[in-house]
Amino acid sequence: MDFFLGLPFFIIVAVLLPWIAGPIAVYFTNEMPALPEFFPLVDDEIESCTSPAFIERSRAMESLGFEQAANLQWITGKSRCFTRLFYRPSTNECSQVSEITSSVGVASGVHHYMEFITEFEDGLEIDTNNSDLSGVLAPVLQKQIHSLPGVEDAATVYKVHRYLTGDIRGQVKPLPARDRIAKMIGMESARTLRRQVEAGYFYLDHSRGTYRPTALGAVLMSWKLVWPAGMIRKGLMRRKASRLVRASAHLAI
Repeated sequence: MDFFLGLPFFIIVAVLLPWIAGPIAVYFTNEMPALPEFFPLVDDEIESCTSPAFIERSRAMESLGFEQAANLQWITGKSRCFTRLFYRPSTNECSQVSEITSSVGVASGVHHYMEFITEFEDGLEIDTNNSDLSGVLAPVLQKQIHSLPGVEDAATVYKVHRYLTGDIRGQVKPLPARDRIAKMIGMESARTLRRQVEAGYFYLDHSRGTYRPTALGAVLMSWKLVWPAGMIRKGLMRRKASRLVRASAHLAI
């Protein structure tokens, strides 16, 4: 009888624990360099460090008319990222294929994703990817991110991207020279972190030269992922992805 009387208490603790432990873990374990450094690799180097899925997605990008621009790696204490950048001069679009290995919290494991990027002269940026991770950073008005979890076909992701950018009447911003495209990812990472400081999610730790979560940021980022919030957000993300895939199915690329 005492066991059954105590059961609700353990259920409550089990439900609430992630909401308490999550922010603590994020606050003390997350750290991003203030000046991210991405190191170039040749094809043989990056392909020897990544999985066959990375190479297959690279070939899929090329089949869509994207030209390879650079291979980059970014390794920190708890994360390792390999990225292959592509560009399409005829449409001023960039794309990338990434493989990330992380041991940090709920994002731990190996993650693959592909992404298409179009930037407009007025500063608006449209990013379309197939990441299966829900976004946790503060939303930025000038950067619209659309995730299509579970969509593994590069052509389908690209169709959705063209569908989303097709409704924008602004002028597309020209791409930089090919040899400068690799610098874009470092500049974009730095800009993203500065925006998160403005939103109150991060602060710059001058003594360590890194960006770290604020208490508010740690709470908000972790709470976006724990049950049931994380489950609900993933469900909504997949529903939106299905709608976008259907709406763009008629497009020719």
